[in-house]
Amino acid sequence: MNTENVLFEVKNINKHFGPTHANKDISMTLKRGELHGLVGENGSGKSTLISIIAGINQADSGEMFMNGQPYKPESPLDAAKHDIGFVVQELGLLDALPVASNMFLGHFKQFTTAGVLRLRKMYQAAEKQLQRWGFSDISVRAQAGLLTVEKRKIIEIVKALLVDPQLLILDETTQALSHDTRTRLHEIINELL
Repeated sequence: MNTENVLFEVKNINKHFGPTHANKDISMTLKRGELHGLVGENGSGKSTLISIIAGINQADSGEMFMNGQPYKPESPLDAAKHDIGFVVQELGLLDALPVASNMFLGHFKQFTTAGVLRLRKMYQAAEKQLQRWGFSDISVRAQAGLLTVEKRKIIEIVKALLVDPQLLILDETTQALSHDTRTRLHEIINELL
């Protein structure tokens, strides 16, 4: 196989949760510019594999490669440093924080001067990102826990796009979205291809 266009590889990934073998010798290759769907029954290990790629869980065995280099993320922030954006199936925002803080959680340094977080600068950056992706109707100052499930998912999508991902993983994201928002998400995916 021509490896020049290979973006991401999974080789023989295994993951157990007690006696449950959630992933058994999973292997796949993703090339640049491809769109893939993982299909299977509930409990077939799709979300487990995604959580391993995203650095939420660690594989028991197997290997992953990003751009031909070994890839073993220790956390979601580590996955983001490798240009992997993801939205997991569960809601992933902190209810008590405003939208902007949730968007840039773990990346506050860019808005900090002499140890002080410059909220106005962060709010402006969040507004710019929401406008960029067509979601300017969401207030960056709104408390995340007060938003609808759809708007929370939109924030998670925009947060995943902040890393300018080479690999974008969406785990059943459209379930919570209206028809119009799904259409916009499909347009974004096409833009990224």
